[in-house]
Amino acid sequence: MSTPQSKNNQEKGIGDHEKAKRVITGVSDITQKQGVNSKTKKPYTIYKIIGDAGMSYSTFDENLATLARSGRDAGLKIEIEYETDKYGNNIKAIRLVEPGQDEAVATIAESGMEDILDFDIQA
Repeated sequence: MSTPQSKNNQEKGIGDHEKAKRVITGVSDITQKQGVNSKTKKPYTIYKIIGDAGMSYSTFDENLATLARSGRDAGLKIEIEYETDKYGNNIKAIRLVEPGQDEAVATIAESGMEDILDFDIQA
């Protein structure tokens, strides 16, 4: 059984995941939790990225968490590509959004209106 961030997913970027949703947000917090898989007995670390609107996005990929942290520290918004399953919003890719880039999309994404408007955010 592979983790949600399999090697193939780590090599893909924004726009490479057919069923993924996208959001542009600031990062208000990043947490990490370590544990042991009950079936495989292997240790893991899960990172949770909390967006400006309080939404939580998770990844097992330390590189994605580091990229989100660098965006937060630089005061930049990030674009998160994620899929939702029974465990929550699982990050597939992240990119930094430069100031002024995609501002209209960011406003819609932060408001949560993309679901209400049936609006597919495309960068």
